[in-house]
Amino acid sequence: MSQDTNLPKQKPPTVNEAARLMSRTARSPIRSISRPSRAIRNILKPMGKKFGPGLSQLKQNWLQIVGPRLADICSPQKLTGIKGSQTLTLIAKGSSAMLIQAQSTQLLEKINLITGRGTVKSIRIIQGKIRNTPQASSSPPTSPKINSGFTPKQLTALDEQLKDITNPSLKKALKELGLGVIKNS
Repeated sequence: MSQDTNLPKQKPPTVNEAARLMSRTARSPIRSISRPSRAIRNILKPMGKKFGPGLSQLKQNWLQIVGPRLADICSPQKLTGIKGSQTLTLIAKGSSAMLIQAQSTQLLEKINLITGRGTVKSIRIIQGKIRNTPQASSSPPTSPKINSGFTPKQLTALDEQLKDITNPSLKKALKELGLGVIKNS
């Protein structure tokens, strides 16, 4: 083999340079990037302990918490404060805010069953428009079947009592009430 004469000759390292090169550690291998889910979990876990379950959990279970009647007229909007002294802001349709305010203690008990004991301390109600969610809208109540277990004599007696009522919706409601009374007697 022939040596390349165009390359400059290297000087051997001095004692100090050799010592420096020997004391130096080799590069560590490249580590893989940690998963983003682990970093997010490390951030959210302490926040969950401090602030408790969030608004999304309340919205998800709202129909089960308040029932179909109240779910149609109010919905949770925001949850403020820290765990143990949070305020739940509800948005309610028009004048139904008074009805909700009257039931606020029962609502607080039900809400705290979901979020944890004593998490929500107060309810604030504001009036506004409600977006009907598929879970919040309930099916209309079904009227009892006319001929389910009633004798024709009972039905004609009920119709006879209601013949003077001209308002159709009132007549329908009274007929349903009468059928319920007959059924339970």
